[in-house]
Amino acid sequence: MLDVMNEHFSEDIQGNGEKIPQRGMARSGIAFPYVSLEDAIVVTRAIHDNGAALSRDQIAGFLRLKSAHLRILAAKLFGLIVETPDGKLALSDLGVSILSTDENEAKAARRDAFLKVPLYQKTYDAFKNRNLPLRPVGLENAFVEFGVAPKQKDKARQAFDRSANFAGFFETNKDRLVEPIIFTKSPVYGEELRAALKSTFTESGGLEKPKKETSTDPLKEPLIIGLLERLPAVGSNWPLKDRVKWMKTLISNFTACYSDDIARDRFEIEVRIAKSEWSDEPTE
Repeated sequence: MLDVMNEHFSEDIQGNGEKIPQRGMARSGIAFPYVSLEDAIVVTRAIHDNGAALSRDQIAGFLRLKSAHLRILAAKLFGLIVETPDGKLALSDLGVSILSTDENEAKAARRDAFLKVPLYQKTYDAFKNRNLPLRPVGLENAFVEFGVAPKQKDKARQAFDRSANFAGFFETNKDRLVEPIIFTKSPVYGEELRAALKSTFTESGGLEKPKKETSTDPLKEPLIIGLLERLPAVGSNWPLKDRVKWMKTLISNFTACYSDDIARDRFEIEVRIAKSEWSDEPTE
């Protein structure tokens, strides 16, 4: 597959009079954007805010950016916009979702948009469950092997790093692509957890019986399976302070998922250990 950005670059720029040097724009054998996912989203906002499909010139005029046409091409490559029969650009379903005020929906859309790019999907598949090659040389050389033109490897890497970070693939490790966790329901901890726990106590000091859930399988519970999926690979570096944060969240989510016939004082001790007495810094 030819690089979509290179394939349409000359035509789009010449058609709109924007002078961008053509030197070094070698054709690649795999599609990738020259700007990040975050940069491309401004195109979807422009279309959304105007409430209608827009031409390329209209979007460029609305954005007032020299890189407007590169952003338009990137938005198309990320699957955020589609071309209408009359040649204008409209939001795709993914483009609508990525602007959602529901963070889970928007986060899922950012993940899907990132993997729409052939270079990014190929990189994710090639280095799944292991670290990416060292930057910049190692990763850029891998991109060249995947089909990126050598003169464009630095641009490809820079856009890739920014897009992966924005899409949540670097949340746990900057050197490894890890699919972000999309919660079906939000975990409860901190002050919200304390308020929720307080409301579960009966007047006699005991705990109310838990309500029956549709499924009792812990491996189908998002609060548990989500944390398990965030565990680093065995043998990798996992700093102590990050382990402590993970354990704190695990205890909080266990509390939200399970009941116990323990007395109030013992319960408060467990909460205090989890929330107050644990230090994020390693002890001597």
